[in-house]
Amino acid sequence: MTIIMKKFIYNAALCMALTATFVACEEQSDEVTEFVYNRTFSPMDVKAQVINRVQLRLAWNQLKDADSYVIELANDTITAEEATPAGAIVETATSSPFIKRYNGDTKYYGRIKAVRNGKGDSKYVTFTFKTDEEQIVLAGNDAVDVAATSVKITWPAGEEVTSIVYKQNGEEVVYTLSAEEIAAGEATVTGLTGETSYKFKLMNGSVVRGSKEATTLMDFGDATPVYAGDNFKSMLDAAEDGAEFILVDEAEFKIGSYALTKSVTISGLKPAARPTLNGAFTLGTDEVSLKLKSVIMNGSYEDTDDSGATTNVLKGHPFDCTANAATIASIELEDCLFQNYQKGFIYNNKKANVGSIIINNCVIKDIEGDGGDFIDFRGGSLENCTVTNSTFMNGGRAFLRVQVAAAISFKNCTFYRMCIFDNSNNSGIVRMKDGGSISFENCLFDKIGDGVAFGLWAKAGNITAEESYKNNYYNSCANLWEGFYTVPADGFSAADPQPADAANGDLTITNLDFPANVGDPRWYRK
Repeated sequence: MTIIMKKFIYNAALCMALTATFVACEEQSDEVTEFVYNRTFSPMDVKAQVINRVQLRLAWNQLKDADSYVIELANDTITAEEATPAGAIVETATSSPFIKRYNGDTKYYGRIKAVRNGKGDSKYVTFTFKTDEEQIVLAGNDAVDVAATSVKITWPAGEEVTSIVYKQNGEEVVYTLSAEEIAAGEATVTGLTGETSYKFKLMNGSVVRGSKEATTLMDFGDATPVYAGDNFKSMLDAAEDGAEFILVDEAEFKIGSYALTKSVTISGLKPAARPTLNGAFTLGTDEVSLKLKSVIMNGSYEDTDDSGATTNVLKGHPFDCTANAATIASIELEDCLFQNYQKGFIYNNKKANVGSIIINNCVIKDIEGDGGDFIDFRGGSLENCTVTNSTFMNGGRAFLRVQVAAAISFKNCTFYRMCIFDNSNNSGIVRMKDGGSISFENCLFDKIGDGVAFGLWAKAGNITAEESYKNNYYNSCANLWEGFYTVPADGFSAADPQPADAANGDLTITNLDFPANVGDPRWYRK
């Protein structure tokens, strides 16, 4: 064979090989395209959220090539691969989010896939969620619905219900509803124990349709009832050490600057209709303790003397511990509102010795901060201060000024527009230079130092106390992380709660993505 012929055969073979290679690549490309694009992509970032107790809010990243989405829900585990199980709920959605109501107090297993005409469905993505109890029980008016031995439960008339279930002395009690009560949508449960917390479940057979928690009012027992029109100040003067008072009516009682020289407990009878104490307490030289429950303390009011002349009064603090060597065993505050004072909340600038301060479920607001700090201990002693489930809003110079070694903690509290008094003595949230410990857990700080050049967490050198911060959040606090902390402390994250109507005192969290169980529980999204 000639050399020319050999070259021809070699070149032909090479061309055929290259052509086969190109064809093979082209066919392989077609196969990959078919594999990748013949099926719709699966939804991404699927998030199942329960809102309004029994509604599912299912959100995902919207896909450009999806015509619709199939959602399947089951009461038992459902996988991404198995066939649709018997009894499953099948829904169709066209866009994210998908919102729909389902049974209360139920755990659901779900999955979602994308669908497009002419293409294969996507693979399923699974999720789970659990609804809360259904709530058809109406709020009612606890000022009239709750008594010492009875509680009235109301719901929309004609709803399908059968009984009310609750526990008495640890035993379950079933109150069977009559046809008349069902038709009227109300029933009164009697025979209860005074000053006892109950949870009443409204049932339809074995299904809970709603619930109501209520604490029955106290029986007077050895306590002294105080009615509207009584001279409560004179009654305090005449009381023995350890006296208990129950303020029966939603009325105002003037105490002025009352020097407390004995231990007393003062409670409002009806938490839904709290009485008001106009004035302030100064805690004197004797050993005393003070407990307030379900009352309002107001520091700005109009006073009328015996001649009929009126003056406008503005008190500095609701609690003034300035007496030398006073011994204050404890101050306990439960379910109270404190408002309209000039300087701060509690003040000790001398040598008063204070044991425990316990604050729970309280709101402290509209205290200007002119002439003092909010919790202000400049002398004496303080063993501990524990604050839970409470709100501090609208006011204050420095918030915590404790120049003694004390154990102080805040848990599930909301701070809104605090440290806003424009003054060079405004040192921010924390000033603890004499040891002790300070902790904040599950707290929310919103608009601290709003509108002024203050609102620091702490000035440089102002904290020597042992610090503990866990799961706290802040929002719109321009100067919070300056001074001592120049970056957010560990245990703090940024998130906007989007309060419902902050200007009018409603701090209810409306941001559906805000972390759960942060801040004062009274503001949790219902």
